[in-house]
Amino acid sequence: MNVIDNRPRIGPIELALALSLVGLPAAAQDEQVHLFHGFRISVDTVQVGADGPYPVNELKIDLHYADGRLIRGVDMAIDGVVSQSWVRDLDGDGNPEIIAAVQGFGSGSYGELVFFEYENDTFVLRLLPRLPAHLSSGYMGHDTFAVDDVAIRRRFPVYAEADANCCPTGGTRESAYTSSADRFYVTDVDRDR
Repeated sequence: MNVIDNRPRIGPIELALALSLVGLPAAAQDEQVHLFHGFRISVDTVQVGADGPYPVNELKIDLHYADGRLIRGVDMAIDGVVSQSWVRDLDGDGNPEIIAAVQGFGSGSYGELVFFEYENDTFVLRLLPRLPAHLSSGYMGHDTFAVDDVAIRRRFPVYAEADANCCPTGGTRESAYTSSADRFYVTDVDRDR
């Protein structure tokens, strides 16, 4: 059976132009490669179509043996591009955890974290909790993320009600996602408030 895909496609030049118009660098489209206990893990944004001025993207994760043979892969629809990725073992069980920071399109560049753990020969999507109301107050995007050996850290500017998107006046807020027994918790690190 032949499947014909008539969705509009945009090439790399048009994609770079579109990304620059919404404030995202074309470099955000580059594949990121990580090594973990002899395995090669690649994390990438793959354009699968277009919807108005924005590309339709998928997160693509591939796990390879050191010699390059593919073990398994997973794809997932995302609203934006992968800006950063990390491979860690936050829960200490020896399984690789793949964390991708997705930066949304538009002036707010809203951030989202996608978290997969590879266990028992499959990728398992782990859901991270939403920011609770007391931590999301004043949130309008512009997230930055960092991952260390024990936590995923999220930092963003805090906006007062009258602030324009360019000019937050409420300082910054930082929260940390930590895990215990395959559950994640979000705590307030609270800086510059």
